[in-house]
Amino acid sequence: MTRSKLLKDRQTGVGGSDSAAILGVDQYRTILDVYYEKRGELGPKEDNKDMKRGRILEPVIADLFAEETGAKLVRERMLKRHPVADWMIAHIDRRIASMPGEEGQGLLEVKAPRANQFDKWKEAAPDAVYCQVQHYLAVMGLPYAYACAWIGATDLVYHRIPRDEGFIEAMMLLESDFWINHVLTGIPPEGRASAGTLTQLYPNSKYGKEVALPDSLANWLEVYYNSRKTRLAMEKAEEEAELHIKTEMQDAEQGLFNNGEVLFGVKWQTGAPYKAWDFEALGKDDDIVQRYKTKLTSRRTFTVKKKVIGLIAPKEEENDD
Repeated sequence: MTRSKLLKDRQTGVGGSDSAAILGVDQYRTILDVYYEKRGELGPKEDNKDMKRGRILEPVIADLFAEETGAKLVRERMLKRHPVADWMIAHIDRRIASMPGEEGQGLLEVKAPRANQFDKWKEAAPDAVYCQVQHYLAVMGLPYAYACAWIGATDLVYHRIPRDEGFIEAMMLLESDFWINHVLTGIPPEGRASAGTLTQLYPNSKYGKEVALPDSLANWLEVYYNSRKTRLAMEKAEEEAELHIKTEMQDAEQGLFNNGEVLFGVKWQTGAPYKAWDFEALGKDDDIVQRYKTKLTSRRTFTVKKKVIGLIAPKEEENDD
């Protein structure tokens, strides 16, 4: 199945990778992100290194799992639908035709996460993967699954996930509400969208347009304003501290502080030489400038101003981003 066909199929229902976002346990996507994707209001998702790694390593990890467990795997290439709730769809990685110690068939979900995700796989599959697998078990009518990951240079990690009827029932209620009452009606669910979705939906501001922000944003405005003030102050303090330390180190590569109570080690090290573009020289070469012209680009800047209103003369403060 081609990637374009796969993306088109995903718009015809709720898939396993959507489940965690709808249930609120996906750290990368929100329910609003999924809504706008299903409504076709977002462009194609850009391929990234994580996605490429997953596609390339999927067959390798599946083969390693089969070799280690003795499972006989079947690759499923067709889109599957729930026999009753036809809005539930599944693209499973592998069907387990048979496996020592297991009765009947199951399914295998393969992941190739980054090395820093190892701790999340130690005891059990992450919550988002659990939701995805339960969705697939519901669609396929299967009793069990294995979630398998190969993380960096570590050993293969896999966990058995039995079918959970109570979880599936609750999950299907939330997913059906999302699909029937929101996607099909065009009414967005409550919640917030991710930064990437907002950038795609609203890449440019309309000149002169102003909106009255609701009272419900009062707390978030204070949180943003105060957080940014604190961050800017901390960044300034960090920079000041760094300059004091560097002033004492001069051309030393390492510094050691030990007052008998606390020990600090500092490195200010010259890295290995590397080649970099000489933009100053390139800018002076008219031939290169004409051949490789820059393109006009813009971005939306975000600013929050705060004005204290009362008997005292208003004082305006500003935070820029």
